[in-house]
Amino acid sequence: MRRNARTPPRGGAVAAWRYVLVGAAFLAAGAPAAADTDVFFAPGLVQVNPGDEFEMGFRVAAGDDSICLTQLYMSFDHTLVELVEASEGSLYANCGWQTFPVEEEVEPGLWHLANTTFTPGSHIAPPGELFHFRFEVLPDASGYTPVHVVSVVMTDIRRDPLPVASYQDGHILIGDTGVDVGLPAVSVGPAAPNPFAGETAIAFSVPDADETWTADVYDLSGRRIRRLEVPPGARGGEIRWDGRNERGGIAASGVYFVRLSGSGGFAQTRIVKLN
Repeated sequence: MRRNARTPPRGGAVAAWRYVLVGAAFLAAGAPAAADTDVFFAPGLVQVNPGDEFEMGFRVAAGDDSICLTQLYMSFDHTLVELVEASEGSLYANCGWQTFPVEEEVEPGLWHLANTTFTPGSHIAPPGELFHFRFEVLPDASGYTPVHVVSVVMTDIRRDPLPVASYQDGHILIGDTGVDVGLPAVSVGPAAPNPFAGETAIAFSVPDADETWTADVYDLSGRRIRRLEVPPGARGGEIRWDGRNERGGIAASGVYFVRLSGSGGFAQTRIVKLN
């Protein structure tokens, strides 16, 4: 159970944000913008011990365009660390405009963060911090978890989509793990095509082909839509989704997450479905 976490807006406020952000995701998938931008966690790597608290920021590099909206979905291993507090980064907190931050735990270890400036012409100017996080390592934790960027959607001062050129995960080492963070144990994505209308293929790799791995599709509310077949006995390849739910019906247009998990770890990726 996280402590002192900021209580996210409930009911209509969150529902309204979902409509805004799903629309922004579709726009970002299909429309051009003037410039690309780069986002990353800082520090990118922390080495901590059980019971420690530490802070990380999600930052944007210098760019040619100002920013209005930022939406981030991020995931981490909630059996190792918990998010104690999420707050506006200094770019939004000190911009002088009215902002609307949202922090929402979609499911354990999967968080949705969003913020925007409202007044016409309002914006934030990179570089700087978009979101700020305070984590705590659980008392008996040991090992490694990425703070994985599942998806990022941004718009510029004109409220046009701002493509994200690159992003970097954060990395948390607990104790003396000996983990090479350059070689993630589990990965899923990208999907191709994405967005898709009929069927998509999602790349994956796992460290142990003999282990049982599951791949589940979730909607933005955290509800599981479909369990997909992971090719047995393979350390990598493709997981396919025909866009249907567990009952065989066609899933609605929208943003979905595919989560690949097993005892050796987990990873998630974002896909956009069009009907």
